[in-house]
Parts: sequence; structure tokens; C-alpha cells
Amino acid sequence: MALDEKKVKDLTEDELLKLISGDPAALSDMVGIMVNGKGAVRFKCDKALRRLAEKEPDLAYAYFDEIASLLVSDNSFLRWGAILTVSGLAAADAERKIDRYLDTWLALLDSGHVVDSANMAGNAWKVVKARPDLEPVVTEALLSVENSTYYYKGEVSEECRLVAMGAALQSFMEYFHDSSMKAEILAFANRVALCPRKKTSSLALKLLGRYEK
Repeated sequence: MALDEKKVKDLTEDELLKLISGDPAALSDMVGIMVNGKGAVRFKCDKALRRLAEKEPDLAYAYFDEIASLLVSDNSFLRWGAILTVSGLAAADAERKIDRYLDTWLALLDSGHVVDSANMAGNAWKVVKARPDLEPVVTEALLSVENSTYYYKGEVSEECRLVAMGAALQSFMEYFHDSSMKAEILAFANRVALCPRKKTSSLALKLLGRYEK
């Protein structure tokens, strides 16, 4: 079944997911709409593709490059979707395609936009689990959020920085045992444990309670 923007708009998200799961041509059309289309229909495509990546990663992986191209999209919603999907597809990345986008992916941590950074930081563990060889560079990048600057409505925001640090801690919790930088992570957590944002400090204390000896 050939898909165009009107047909996508008329389908529910569940119907769209079912269609692209069983029809390679429809999947190709939908990815094209997501990357090059206009309007809110692109967001429906993004959500359907994200669900497909979770359900049948090999099907979505065929479009890894197209998805990764949206990591630098001017549209924040598509950019956030790409962060989640690319991170989730790391386990299916037999061809190591993420290597060619690694700098772009890591740069999201220092974009100044907290949602970019928090989405990337909070899902970075998926890449580390799939690619242990990337752990040192990913961990170093996650630790760097402590010194990053984030903005809210044009003003420097300490709260946003603490949100990003909390997201980094979430990933550290997932792969601490496999990290080559345990001492650095524990030092980071000890500093963050003193921060005024309760949710972030609680994550730091949880990590310390679990791993600090």
C-alpha cells in the first residue's frame, strides 16, 4: 500500500504501526514522510517508527541513517524522537552505523537545550550496553554535563543543568558495574548528592548507596 500524508493522517497510530510492520513499501513511504513531510503528520510517523523500533528493531534499523539525520533537525519534536530511536536501535546496530553519528549524538549533551541533553543522557546506557567499547567516551561526555550551560527562555538555568545531571545518573545506574570510570562516577554522584534539586540528589544518593563501598 502506497502511503501519502493524507493516508497517514487518516490512520490511527495503531493502524499505521500494523501497516508498516507488514508492508515494506509502506514503511519506506512513511519514513520519507517523516523526514521530508510537513506538519503534524510527521510526529505520528515518528511515534509509529519509535514503536516499531521497540517491537521489531530489525525493520526500523534499515532506516537508521534516515532516522539519525533528524538528530540535527530544526524541529525539536523530531529531534527528540530521533534521540530515543537511535539510542534504542543500538542493540540492532550490527553494522556499527552509530559510529558515523557519534559526535553528533554526543554533542546533544552540550546543545544548551535541556530536553535534548536529558533525552540523550537518560538513554545513553542503551548504547553503552550494546557497544561496551564506547563506554569511556560516553561516560566522559555524560560527566561533562556538570560543567555545561543550559538556557530557559533565554536565561541561564541552573535547574536545567541539574535535570541533565539527573539524566546522566540514570544511565550510570544502568551500567556502573561495566564502567571503566567508576571512581569518576562516584565522585560525580557525591557532588550531585549535595544539589538542591531533590529528584537529582536522590538519584545520586541511590547510586552511592548501591555502589560506594
